[in-house]
Amino acid sequence: DSAGALMEGVIASASNPGGVEGASPSHVYDGSLTGWCWADQNFQNSNVATSTLLLNFTSAVTFAAYDLFSGIESSNECPTSGYPSAWQLFCKESHSDPEWAIVDTRAAVQPPTSSASSYSLSAGHAGFAVVDTYPIYASARAGAPLSMCKLVFNETSGGGRVNVGELRFYDSAGALLEG
Repeated sequence: DSAGALMEGVIASASNPGGVEGASPSHVYDGSLTGWCWADQNFQNSNVATSTLLLNFTSAVTFAAYDLFSGIESSNECPTSGYPSAWQLFCKESHSDPEWAIVDTRAAVQPPTSSASSYSLSAGHAGFAVVDTYPIYASARAGAPLSMCKLVFNETSGGGRVNVGELRFYDSAGALLEG
């Protein structure tokens, strides 16, 4: 999928602080809707109620929407039982900023029912638009270029893990961000 490959020029790295990776976070921007997904196998263990996907951009970016994609269920690599159904997106303008700004919050999202599918299209949207008035708090300014973001997942479609096939960001015209 060439569209996803463009995310490799936008996202410099991804990590899963505090997680137990079943598959690398780099899979969320590897350009493949038919390959591996990122999986955190530590989600909802006895002391863990969230899973964090931390993204560092290659340079500061401004985006208007984002989307998650389901993975492929082949060989149980990305089972539907771990698709996120609630999360928050936090960002900050600079790596040195002490606080994260809440950019978006989603709850009761119905994950796609088929492999390699868009979350937002399954919910009847063309991307999850970020709030025009973001941030809700903290130091980032609305519309300011952002250096890093993190998705904090707090509910899934079941199971003891969270998994995401791909993650994409779009500009205000709906075009995929390119690096």
